Amino acid sequence: MVTTATVEANSVTEAIAKVDAIHKAFGKDVEIDLAILADETADDKAARLGYAFTWLKNKAQEETTMTGAIEFNIITDMTKLPQKAASAASAIETAELTGASYKPIMYVGTQIVRGVNYWFICEQTLVTARPEKHIVKLAVNEFQGKFELVGNKIEVIF
Repeated sequence: MVTTATVEANSVTEAIAKVDAIHKAFGKDVEIDLAILADETADDKAARLGYAFTWLKNKAQEETTMTGAIEFNIITDMTKLPQKAASAASAIETAELTGASYKPIMYVGTQIVRGVNYWFICEQTLVTARPEKHIVKLAVNEFQGKFELVGNKIEVIF
């Protein structure tokens, strides 16, 4: 089976980091559909998101034996999401969660389960005396037109 990954990047440097992350996670036989969106330098962001993607892919491979495969469609420009993924991102930003807030920084893809899980890499800010920030993976489930965070699917990456 041939796997195809769609990658959008803001710079050549970012694209290289993402393609390398995909090949490390999936192997060299993954076909890459690449779109460079702009010509600006984003080295730090590329490294962070590339690491996050590699980590998420490794975790996803462990989890998909029972739940279904994640169909990857990496998008880092959150203004260019497909409509349902944008609704899922909105559910993250408007969720009333005690102790933390989340800001999507990368859309990863979908997973068919009971409904559809939309996977994201997010910046988590813990509401404490000295707010702490982490990068987390999380899923938003859409079932019968309703979007909800999947509480047991939030996991700190770094």
